[in-house]
Amino acid sequence: MAEPRRALAPARRPGRTVLLIAIPLAALLIVGGVVFALLQRRDVPGVTSGSPSETAAHGHSPSASKAAEPSKAAEPSRAPSATAREKGPDAAAALAACRARVEAGNKVMAAAAVGMRHWSDHVQAQTDANAGRITVRSMNRIFTRTRLLGPDDEKKYSDAVAAHEAQSADCETLDGMPRGVADQMERCAEREHAQQPVLRTAEAGMTDWMRHQDQMRASRAGHAAHPQRTWLRTWRAAPPNIEAYGQAVADFEAPDCQP
Repeated sequence: MAEPRRALAPARRPGRTVLLIAIPLAALLIVGGVVFALLQRRDVPGVTSGSPSETAAHGHSPSASKAAEPSKAAEPSRAPSATAREKGPDAAAALAACRARVEAGNKVMAAAAVGMRHWSDHVQAQTDANAGRITVRSMNRIFTRTRLLGPDDEKKYSDAVAAHEAQSADCETLDGMPRGVADQMERCAEREHAQQPVLRTAEAGMTDWMRHQDQMRASRAGHAAHPQRTWLRTWRAAPPNIEAYGQAVADFEAPDCQP
């Protein structure tokens, strides 16, 4: 009698088992690859994410890119704004400009002092001769001496006036000036104010002297119709301006403006 067959157990399917094992292994490989890639892309000083071939293809190298970046330390400092300049006036420059103007006024006064002395001597010679205090010969010697000095008086005075007029600065004290600078500016302003009567009367007197020099030149060139009559008219008109100048000089009193 034939032996009955045993029931066979279902055969194992090895493909599924391998698949179950292979899937976790692949996942591990993928995760590991991602971690490795992330580690490779971390920013490291001096290293760029692109490969040498990629950076070369764009026409620059990592070192060139780094050199092209602006350096904050090399940036020049910005100039102070206009508002800052207004809040902080240049006291030293203002004082220097004031002193230059006052000194130019001093030079006008000095040039006028010489010219007005010669003009006064010229006029006084006629006065003394008329009063019999000097001879006509002495009068003529004084006329000649002062006439020859006249052109130099005129040039020095005119040059000094032009230099003074070129100084447009004033001596006004500015807000925010240090106390010491403000004190010096006030002294200079006081002197400039005191100069004005002297400069004003000097202008009147020196104008008379320069006009008379023109008359003498015209007379010597034979272009004056009545030179003696013209001179006597000038002589009679001269004393008020000479005296006003002399009084202004006598009254002049002011502090020194120089350091």
